[in-house]
Amino acid sequence: MKTLLTLSAFAGGLLLIACNKDDNDNLSPDEKILSSKVWKIQSLTTKSTVNPEQDSSIMKDCINAATIHLYTGMSFDLKDNSTAGCDSTVFGFDKGTWSFNETTDSLYLDGTKRDVAMKVSTLADTMVVATYRDNVSPTNNRVKTITLKKK
Repeated sequence: MKTLLTLSAFAGGLLLIACNKDDNDNLSPDEKILSSKVWKIQSLTTKSTVNPEQDSSIMKDCINAATIHLYTGMSFDLKDNSTAGCDSTVFGFDKGTWSFNETTDSLYLDGTKRDVAMKVSTLADTMVVATYRDNVSPTNNRVKTITLKKK
């Protein structure tokens, strides 16, 4: 009887270990970097209309509170954490699913409101820099550069 009880306990323990698989195991190294933390927007720029050789900041104070969380389950949440709400024509807050293509260094956000494809130029443990064509406003469709830092 003791042997049967011991075998049952051992089998139950193995079952629990097998079911406790980390979502992180299936992610690439770059996806692990992206999903291992909450990101904060450090800067948001576009080419200056006066001098296209220079970048111009389009950050609003309220965007400083915004966060981007890329979850290991491949969902994302771009949150407006400001107290009064932030103008979403500068940066589109959304949620949905995400993916990363290591061949093209592209981060894709498939949101409920809009889709965004970003070309990642810097991917490090503490910072991500990417460019994307903004589709928030059909009349103001510009290339923007976003810099994210670890929160």
